[in-house]
Amino acid sequence: MTSSPTLLCIDDSKLVQSLVSRELEQYHVQLHFANDGSEGLDFCLSETPDLVMLDLRMPRMDGIEFLKKWKAELGFSDTRFIIMTSETSRDIVEQIVSFGISDYIAKPFSGNTLISRISQHIPLKLRENHIRIPHTPRLFSSQPRVPATQIAQSAPKPGAPASPATITLRTIRVLTKKTDGDRGDHPSEEISLHEIISKYQVLLGVRNAYLTTFIAVLLQEGKVCIESGKFSERIQLLDRKSRIDEPTAAFLLARYFEEQRAESQMDSRSTQRIVLKPSSRTAAPKK
Repeated sequence: MTSSPTLLCIDDSKLVQSLVSRELEQYHVQLHFANDGSEGLDFCLSETPDLVMLDLRMPRMDGIEFLKKWKAELGFSDTRFIIMTSETSRDIVEQIVSFGISDYIAKPFSGNTLISRISQHIPLKLRENHIRIPHTPRLFSSQPRVPATQIAQSAPKPGAPASPATITLRTIRVLTKKTDGDRGDHPSEEISLHEIISKYQVLLGVRNAYLTTFIAVLLQEGKVCIESGKFSERIQLLDRKSRIDEPTAAFLLARYFEEQRAESQMDSRSTQRIVLKPSSRTAAPKK
């Protein structure tokens, strides 16, 4: 039996690490993470991965410096590379091509795009009896998972903090600050988390894995940064003390998307009734 392929993801973003982990958990792979090029190089000197997913902008040692040192010390061997970046400048592209790397994923990317690109370089075999429940967030932590029904049934005690039964993603407030290459920094804006989700559902797709992951990271970490090309947006909870644990975040996300699905079905039925309802007017008989 052949061993599982070894994948190394070098990226300082917890958001990207969470998305990669979320999408690859269903496959037979040995997945490792490094927070910068220096950590990644240390790993590669002890174990040669089959595939390296590499960010370009990182502290300590960025992706370009990592590639220079890799080529000097390891000569690339048979390892495949996928660059994960929002960089599009000609200089950056030429540097990447000079190392013999032609594959990249533009940030932000979906889970489907990630798996499709990885499968072009290494074989991905599904784990036996692995089941993924559609539209349910899959987050990662050493904490024990709490069933959503158990969370929903736990009533808040008098004077205690609000429970998941009373918190919704529509009531949580966030602060956002946008930056783009042409206009620079925009002023900070306070809006609801619901508005953020709605905006990125339009940009990324309703069930996009990247969307689910960055909302989950925001709820647990209190802040997150979204980058795409020359555009970036920093989002943080208005009240950082209101951060929640993984099981609660998973339940709130599942409930939010289920509410959206129910509302969509209701709107569809209402539209059908309007369209199918016969007109009360009768045509005048022709003379």
